[in-house]
Amino acid sequence: MKRVFILYFFFITKLYAQQTETETFGTVPAGVASTIADHEAANKFVGVGLTYSGSALVSSNDPSPFGGANVFFDKIQGKELIIDGYKPNSACTIDVSFWIYKYVEAVTGTEFYVEYSTTGPSGPWIFGPQFNPLPNGPGTVRYHKRSLQVPNNFTSIRFYQAGTLSQYRIDQLVITGTGVGCTFPVKLNTFFGEKFQNDVSLTWSTASETNFSHFVVQKSKDAKGFENIGRIESAGFESEKNEYSFKDEKPFSGNNYYRLKMVDKDGTEDYSKMISVNFDRKALAVFYPNPTQDFVRFENIKTEDISSVVVHKINGEFLGEIHPTTDGIDISGFKSRELILQLKMKNNQTITSRIIKQD
Repeated sequence: MKRVFILYFFFITKLYAQQTETETFGTVPAGVASTIADHEAANKFVGVGLTYSGSALVSSNDPSPFGGANVFFDKIQGKELIIDGYKPNSACTIDVSFWIYKYVEAVTGTEFYVEYSTTGPSGPWIFGPQFNPLPNGPGTVRYHKRSLQVPNNFTSIRFYQAGTLSQYRIDQLVITGTGVGCTFPVKLNTFFGEKFQNDVSLTWSTASETNFSHFVVQKSKDAKGFENIGRIESAGFESEKNEYSFKDEKPFSGNNYYRLKMVDKDGTEDYSKMISVNFDRKALAVFYPNPTQDFVRFENIKTEDISSVVVHKINGEFLGEIHPTTDGIDISGFKSRELILQLKMKNNQTITSRIIKQD
């Protein structure tokens, strides 16, 4: 009888699953408040495959115990943060947890709403169930962890300042799905494209691939009609980081738009964000030396045409934003061996290059 019980327990634990998706809101320089749109455009949010909008600000002031950036809601009714693109399956029970900071001892947070939508970022928004009230009185001006449940068919979540009694901050948003057969779609961490000689090199990485089958690489000339140009099978490691690459040997002259179609084993499909790579065969951007210890120099790009340079690790982690000088791009302050440089041009184009940093 004891042996039967052990086998039964093993069977149940194999079926029961827990999936999590965490948003830490990235980083911003000290004393700087960024709009959500600018933070999103610089790929500084952690969630890939999600879209972010709203009138709240991203700031590093009054950091939570987790450090990094947080989202700030001023005492102005209507300030909001909207995150869209969640796709849990029907087997999941969904728990939403986050840390919230209040600035007024007397308030309990009842004017700060957490809402969800099942039809996308335009709503309609459904309020509730509300999180437990925040404590009031001396010593309560600090971060508090709160959680609530939402239906498993939600697609979007909104944090909304409905009053004017206090400012608020939120950080460390965690979406947890639990239940027998509960899975989240493939978790895409990064997706980059860069010109390399006569080709376009695409690289991407995932954090998890539960019940995942393969990627289909798609390309478009006008960002509307896409064609399939390759298929990459899943590496097969469901709970580990996986890295992939693909070479487009026949890029269009001008803008090339790329996206990934992600196909689960049950046939469910989802799409990555779209990226673009400008391919001018007459004047390719050249970065040298590579590898280098300090400065990266470039040709066929004018320094005055560059707005800023965003630096990431190869896994997509944001490291900083710098500006080129007449000597080039100084990467001596970054410790990672492989860096992704994204040159944000004043004509709204982005030029990406992978650089190897020598010790």
